[in-house]
Amino acid sequence: MTGELDWFLEDLAKQVPQTRRVIWLSSDGLVRSQHGCTREEAEHLAAIGSGLKSLSAGAGAFMPIAESKVTLIVLAFEDGILYQTPAADNSSLMVTADAGVDDGLMAQRMSDLVKRLGDHLKTPARGDGQDA
Repeated sequence: MTGELDWFLEDLAKQVPQTRRVIWLSSDGLVRSQHGCTREEAEHLAAIGSGLKSLSAGAGAFMPIAESKVTLIVLAFEDGILYQTPAADNSSLMVTADAGVDDGLMAQRMSDLVKRLGDHLKTPARGDGQDA
Protein backbone atom coordinates (compact mmCIF):
# COMPACT_ATOMS: atom_id res chain seq x y z
CA MET A 1 0.00 0.00 0.00
CA THR A 2 3.00 2.29 0.44
CA GLY A 3 2.95 5.08 -2.11
CA GLU A 4 -0.52 4.57 -3.54
CA LEU A 5 -1.72 7.93 -2.19
CA ASP A 6 1.31 9.98 -3.27
CA TRP A 7 -0.76 11.99 -5.75
CA PHE A 8 -3.17 13.15 -2.99
CA LEU A 9 -0.16 14.39 -1.06
CA GLU A 10 1.19 16.12 -4.16
CA ASP A 11 -2.18 17.83 -4.62
CA LEU A 12 -2.02 19.24 -1.08
CA ALA A 13 1.47 20.58 -1.80
CA LYS A 14 0.22 22.29 -4.95
CA GLN A 15 -2.75 23.85 -3.12
CA VAL A 16 -0.63 25.44 -0.38
CA PRO A 17 2.28 27.57 -1.61
CA GLN A 18 5.56 27.08 0.27
CA THR A 19 4.82 23.44 1.14
CA ARG A 20 8.00 21.34 1.11
CA ARG A 21 7.20 17.77 2.17
CA VAL A 22 4.01 15.80 2.79
CA ILE A 23 4.06 12.40 4.47
CA TRP A 24 1.39 9.92 5.53
CA LEU A 25 2.83 7.81 8.34
CA SER A 26 1.71 5.02 10.63
CA SER A 27 1.60 5.70 14.37
CA ASP A 28 4.71 3.55 14.82
CA GLY A 29 6.70 5.64 12.36
CA LEU A 30 6.45 3.78 9.06
CA VAL A 31 6.13 5.80 5.85
CA ARG A 32 2.91 4.95 4.04
CA SER A 33 3.14 7.60 1.31
CA GLN A 34 5.27 10.66 0.61
CA HIS A 35 5.75 13.70 -1.60
CA GLY A 36 8.59 16.20 -1.95
CA CYS A 37 11.33 14.24 -0.23
CA THR A 38 13.57 11.24 -0.55
CA ARG A 39 12.63 7.96 1.07
CA GLU A 40 15.38 8.49 3.64
CA GLU A 41 14.04 11.96 4.56
CA ALA A 42 10.51 10.59 4.77
CA GLU A 43 11.61 7.78 7.09
CA HIS A 44 13.48 10.23 9.32
CA LEU A 45 10.44 12.53 9.51
CA ALA A 46 8.12 9.58 10.14
CA ALA A 47 10.24 8.55 13.14
CA ILE A 48 10.04 12.11 14.44
CA GLY A 49 6.28 12.10 13.85
CA SER A 50 5.83 8.92 15.85
CA GLY A 51 7.66 10.50 18.77
CA LEU A 52 5.69 13.75 18.50
CA LYS A 53 2.42 11.84 18.52
CA SER A 54 3.45 10.00 21.66
CA LEU A 55 4.69 13.13 23.44
CA SER A 56 1.60 15.15 22.56
CA ALA A 57 -0.70 12.39 23.79
CA GLY A 58 1.09 12.55 27.14
CA ALA A 59 0.68 16.33 27.23
CA GLY A 60 -3.06 15.88 26.73
CA ALA A 61 -3.31 14.65 30.31
CA PHE A 62 -2.73 18.25 31.39
CA MET A 63 -5.57 19.74 29.35
CA PRO A 64 -8.88 20.74 31.02
CA ILE A 65 -10.43 17.48 29.84
CA ALA A 66 -7.84 14.81 30.55
CA GLU A 67 -8.97 12.65 27.61
CA SER A 68 -8.46 15.49 25.10
CA LYS A 69 -7.25 14.19 21.74
CA VAL A 70 -4.56 16.01 19.83
CA THR A 71 -5.95 17.60 16.67
CA LEU A 72 -2.86 19.39 15.37
CA ILE A 73 0.82 19.57 16.29
CA VAL A 74 2.75 22.61 15.09
CA LEU A 75 6.49 23.15 15.51
CA ALA A 76 7.69 26.56 14.34
CA PHE A 77 11.34 27.12 13.47
CA GLU A 78 13.11 30.25 12.25
CA ASP A 79 12.87 29.13 8.64
CA GLY A 80 10.04 26.63 8.56
CA ILE A 81 7.07 24.94 10.15
CA LEU A 82 6.21 21.29 10.77
CA TYR A 83 2.54 20.27 11.04
CA GLN A 84 1.13 16.91 12.07
CA THR A 85 -2.47 15.84 12.42
CA PRO A 86 -4.12 12.47 13.09
CA ALA A 87 -5.29 11.08 9.76
CA ALA A 88 -7.20 7.95 10.76
CA ASP A 89 -6.76 4.97 13.04
CA ASN A 90 -3.04 4.47 13.63
CA SER A 91 -1.84 7.09 11.13
CA SER A 92 -0.94 10.76 10.79
CA LEU A 93 -0.44 13.34 8.08
CA MET A 94 2.76 15.41 8.40
CA VAL A 95 3.74 18.48 6.39
CA THR A 96 6.81 20.69 6.39
CA ALA A 97 6.68 24.18 4.88
CA ASP A 98 8.56 27.45 4.66
CA ALA A 99 8.12 29.94 7.52
CA GLY A 100 5.89 32.24 5.42
CA VAL A 101 3.24 29.59 4.71
CA ASP A 102 -0.41 30.49 5.37
CA ASP A 103 -1.13 28.57 8.59
CA GLY A 104 -4.89 28.74 8.21
CA LEU A 105 -4.81 27.48 4.65
CA MET A 106 -2.44 24.67 5.59
CA ALA A 107 -4.60 23.53 8.53
CA GLN A 108 -7.73 23.65 6.34
CA ARG A 109 -6.18 21.70 3.45
CA MET A 110 -4.77 19.08 5.82
CA SER A 111 -8.18 18.69 7.45
CA ASP A 112 -9.89 18.50 4.05
CA LEU A 113 -7.49 15.77 2.89
CA VAL A 114 -8.00 13.72 6.03
CA LYS A 115 -11.80 14.01 5.72
CA ARG A 116 -11.75 13.25 1.99
CA LEU A 117 -9.61 10.13 2.32
CA GLY A 118 -11.09 8.88 5.58
CA ASP A 119 -10.76 5.12 5.78
CA HIS A 120 -8.10 5.00 3.04
CA LEU A 121 -5.65 6.51 5.55
CA LYS A 122 -6.21 3.83 8.18
CA THR A 123 -3.20 1.77 9.05
CA PRO A 124 -3.82 -1.64 10.62
CA ALA A 125 -2.26 -2.06 14.05
CA ARG A 126 0.84 -4.22 13.94
CA GLY A 127 1.17 -7.33 16.00
CA ASP A 128 1.05 -11.09 15.73
CA GLY A 129 3.36 -11.04 12.71
CA GLN A 130 1.25 -8.60 10.68
CA ASP A 131 2.88 -5.80 8.70
CA ALA A 132 1.47 -2.29 8.93
